[in-house]
Amino acid sequence: MDSAIKIIQVYEANYPELLWRVYIVNAPKIFSICFNMIKPFLHERTRSKIQIFSHDPKQWKAAILAGVIPEECPVAYGGTLTDPDGNPNCITLASCISSFSLLLISHLNQLRKLTDTTHKKSLTISSGSKEHLEFKIEQIDAVLKWDFHSDDSDIAFAVYRKQGSELIPVVPHERVDCDMAAEEGEIHCEETGVCELS
Repeated sequence: MDSAIKIIQVYEANYPELLWRVYIVNAPKIFSICFNMIKPFLHERTRSKIQIFSHDPKQWKAAILAGVIPEECPVAYGGTLTDPDGNPNCITLASCISSFSLLLISHLNQLRKLTDTTHKKSLTISSGSKEHLEFKIEQIDAVLKWDFHSDDSDIAFAVYRKQGSELIPVVPHERVDCDMAAEEGEIHCEETGVCELS
């Protein structure tokens, strides 16, 4: 999240008028939540260029046509433009848009997976004690996230991948100051198996 905010701030500072308009259609609820967290860091000029719509085509098609010439907009998006073969999505004319759409859909699906709390584990640790949490990684590229804080001191933290009886460090052991702000992180698991947080 911090990286996304920094990228947006650099973008706004160096390329303020490069962004013309953004239409986000069929946005899931998690997107609205994430966007509301980023919104305070956006300049008003940038916020005014971003429009988010639910699934209702009447709303988003009207908004798109308010800023685009209908003859240059595909029929699928409310315009009058079609492919030479009559395809309303203009696949042959806008291959870059198609690949971008697929990429965007892929990222939205990843966001949905990240918010799945089915496998979430939570615990409270008393001062001076040690705890270990194990997570079974059942698919490649699964995301293992953590979020912890302390009331008054630092916490020793590490992530290991179990290989037989051996623990292989993924996130090296270190003491983390997390009494002022929560420590958050994640890793993308490149193989299946068991990961241990300690």
